[in-house]
Amino acid sequence: MNYALVKNGIVENIVIWDGEGDLFDEFKAVNIDGQSVGIGWAYDGSAFTAPVDTAQPDSAPSSSS
Repeated sequence: MNYALVKNGIVENIVIWDGEGDLFDEFKAVNIDGQSVGIGWAYDGSAFTAPVDTAQPDSAPSSSS
């Protein structure tokens, strides 16, 4: 099964794990089978939210003719 390892409301890693034991006791391990989730996503306890892309697109240089 696939798990998101969440700390302070942010996905810090994605792992394949059987869910047994306390391997990731410093994280909240959330089963994400069938979901599209990635590192850096927010988790509010019930739903994941993709990070907002704050990067500005590169401006194409203007050409003068």
